[in-house]
Amino acid sequence: YATFLDDMNTLTFQNINDIFTMMLPEKKVSFDKKYISDLYLKYQEKNNLAPSDNYELRQVIQGKKVLVIAPGHSVADEEKTIDDFIKQNHPVVIAINHLPERISVNFVFVGNIRRWDDLKDRKLPDVILTSNLGQSDVACQKYVVNYSSLLNDQDMVRDNSGLMLLALLIQLKAQKIYLAGMDGYSGETEPNFVRPNLEFHKKPPVMNAMNQGLSIVISRYKKLIPIEFLTLPRYICKNYSEDV
Repeated sequence: YATFLDDMNTLTFQNINDIFTMMLPEKKVSFDKKYISDLYLKYQEKNNLAPSDNYELRQVIQGKKVLVIAPGHSVADEEKTIDDFIKQNHPVVIAINHLPERISVNFVFVGNIRRWDDLKDRKLPDVILTSNLGQSDVACQKYVVNYSSLLNDQDMVRDNSGLMLLALLIQLKAQKIYLAGMDGYSGETEPNFVRPNLEFHKKPPVMNAMNQGLSIVISRYKKLIPIEFLTLPRYICKNYSEDV
């Protein structure tokens, strides 16, 4: 159970302990994937909001080009490409779970408890938080969006922050989404992220399952809204029949 929850890469040790306290005694004897998956979602949804149309965010996003900057290593490798795109196209720029060092962003979107613990005490631009993070006090403008309404059906990436942001942008009727730094994950030794403190390491089958889930969901979303990779995705979409 601990390995399963840790592989989600969204929880602190305290969160995992909280989930353990929710378990029925008879369920602790042997592993039940469906049970622990349901319990994980129940825990994440404990602060859920009633779904809303996110009117204020819609006013900013609707009909606009949006550049999504995930924390993949290609953000560092292709920084000039990103800078040139911003200068030429003037998109709404939203970073996922990190604050880029040399790229100015309009928003930081956070859907991961572990990442929010690292960010919440920093000076941030406006933030968009999913409701599973609770009611955090921050000095910047804060928008809270419904966690459950942004989930997908792929187990290993059901609440992946990048995919949740894409679902939100579809809801907000963005014109087109450009992706930078959404590289996928390598199970080898090369860095996955733009900064070392963001790294996590899982077994290759876990990373491969995450890459496949990302590929499937992005391919589906591309049928609902134009999506273009601005930087090269290194690990997702490979060996998958629906090319995105």
